[in-house]
Amino acid sequence: MSESNIYLDYAATTPLKKEVLEAMLPYYQEYFANPSSIHKDGQAAAAAIDRAREKIARYFEVMFEEIIFCSGASEALNLAIKGLVFNHLFRRNKNFLEKPTLIISSLEHPAVEQTCQLLKENGLIELKIIQSNSFGQCKPEDFLEALDKKTLLIALIYVQNEIGTVQPIKELAKILKTQDPSPYLLVDAVQAVEYFDCRPETLGADLLVVSPHKFGGPKGVGILFRRLGINLWPLVSGGEQEFGLRAGTENVAGIVGAAKAIELLGDGQKRALRRSLVEKRRQVFEEGLQKYFPSLKILGRKAKRAPHISGFAVKDLDAQQALIRLDMAGLSLSMGSACSVRKLHFSKIPKLLHLPSSYEKGFLRASFCETTSEDEIKNALKILSQNLYEERD
Repeated sequence: MSESNIYLDYAATTPLKKEVLEAMLPYYQEYFANPSSIHKDGQAAAAAIDRAREKIARYFEVMFEEIIFCSGASEALNLAIKGLVFNHLFRRNKNFLEKPTLIISSLEHPAVEQTCQLLKENGLIELKIIQSNSFGQCKPEDFLEALDKKTLLIALIYVQNEIGTVQPIKELAKILKTQDPSPYLLVDAVQAVEYFDCRPETLGADLLVVSPHKFGGPKGVGILFRRLGINLWPLVSGGEQEFGLRAGTENVAGIVGAAKAIELLGDGQKRALRRSLVEKRRQVFEEGLQKYFPSLKILGRKAKRAPHISGFAVKDLDAQQALIRLDMAGLSLSMGSACSVRKLHFSKIPKLLHLPSSYEKGFLRASFCETTSEDEIKNALKILSQNLYEERD
């Protein structure tokens, strides 16, 4: 990252924390052996994975065997969804006569939405999509109405990754537990874990996904909680790693770093302090935005939001061109999910929230962390005021 740029894209990724890097370094050179090897060097690496898994399990108050390491949150979400569907089709329903139903919200990350659409397009599932209200939240009762006897899985993001709205996970879980049969609940907690209690038992989640690089951990590691007793079909064959669910040599240093990053998240009191601090920074930012651009719409503002995300739509703006201007002026923002912007897609959010067409191409996202300073907010607002719109002669 350029020293001159003000970085307000922490929902995309965060810098590696010093303590995390220090925990990881020995596993690149000193304890570098393959953890599947039976010699003592290999067993030292395997022991490091076991310690990391145990730390993470304790933090989320789950069992050791319920933590699965993947290459990232996208893979973990794919393993949860495809693994569940393939297990249902290949083991329980070999004639494929009964396609399961999956229900997701319209607010899901592409790793959920596109995975489910792919399964539907190939005739493997029935797919129902629950629309959010104009504030960017879904209602639990809408999922209840969509349930049928074939419903295998419901997926709902905890914190929407573009506008930060908090979804009613606990309320939905309570409803689902009253159903017979009760479908599984998959929670994408990628943007939530730094600010909210994401223990699966507290939420009522059967499957839950976390991404350490969103809170000071390394890239290349994703964590899937899979409640014991839920059978998943492995997507990668060729080894027995991760309890037979993911073949391949483990990323030992990354796994150690992930555990350290989760340890640094702290308890509920620390999360509350972090929420309060970051919320104050966002409030200053959004008040400044509205002052400079009165017609600008801050999305999800009337709903409960995570404190670190501010999604806003600007009238008569081309967000792609605006991002380039802002970047050249020294400000790093995004125009939506970091997993999809390289194809220069405009965000789906303005249309989902029924904004006028003049706002559809003008969505931008700023995101903050606990180290974001008041001066950074002040200077970011100055850059936006001077560079958001293209100058005209």
